[in-house]
Amino acid sequence: MGKQGVDGDVFIERRLSLGSTDVPCRFFRPESDPSGVDFRCNYAIDWPTHRLTGHACGVDAVQALILAMQRAHIDLLSSPEYAAGTLLWLDTRELGFPLPKNISEADFQGPNL
Repeated sequence: MGKQGVDGDVFIERRLSLGSTDVPCRFFRPESDPSGVDFRCNYAIDWPTHRLTGHACGVDAVQALILAMQRAHIDLLSSPEYAAGTLLWLDTRELGFPLPKNISEADFQGPNL
C-alpha cells in the first residue's frame, strides 16, 4: 500500500531537486468521482515552503492520471524555480512528465535560458 496523505494513497511519485532539497511530486490513486461517471486524480507538489495541490478528471483512471501529470508539469514549468533554472530532474531541466501536444518545455524558457 502507498503512503497515506490527506489526498488518499500515493500512487506514484517523482522527486525533483532544488539545489540540495527534494521537491516531491506525488500523484494519488485515481478514484471514481461522486457521479460515478468520471475519474479524478489528485496531485501534490511539496515545495520547501508550501504544498501546491491540484487534480484532473478523465473518462477513466488512465486518462485522469495522464491529465493530472500534464497539469502538474505545467505547474512546475510555471514556477519561479523552473524559470531560474534551479528545478531539475536527473541533473537536467527536462522534468520528464507528459505535456499536451500544443505545449513544450521551451514555451516556459526565456530567450537566455
